[in-house]
Amino acid sequence: MNQPKPILIRCVLMLMLIILSSCSSRITEGEIITMAHEPPTSIVSILPMTTIIGKTTIITMIPFVIFDDEDWVIKIEKWVEDRFKTRTLYVSRAVYDSLSVGDYISLSAITHEDRDPDIKTRKR
Repeated sequence: MNQPKPILIRCVLMLMLIILSSCSSRITEGEIITMAHEPPTSIVSILPMTTIIGKTTIITMIPFVIFDDEDWVIKIEKWVEDRFKTRTLYVSRAVYDSLSVGDYISLSAITHEDRDPDIKTRKR
């Protein structure tokens, strides 16, 4: 009789763990516990590019500039199912300026923009 291989069992268990962990509900309202402004930053990273010509290998270091625009970040918190849940949101400057720590907000009130407030927007 064929027995399942341990690798297959581990893969199935890992897949079930990933699926079950993604089922948690995110909070859509809560009290603002922190507010922060992240200034614009730029990072220079050097990326090696390898070129092989016959028996010769040439490694060229290419600078790569990453620019992160300024962000306005708020963190909200709510008591859900016997514990506090927190969520970090990236909002516009107008929304950020209209809020203060301790305010109770609903995500539907600040998501009139055409972007997900959990994701930083980047200019390309």
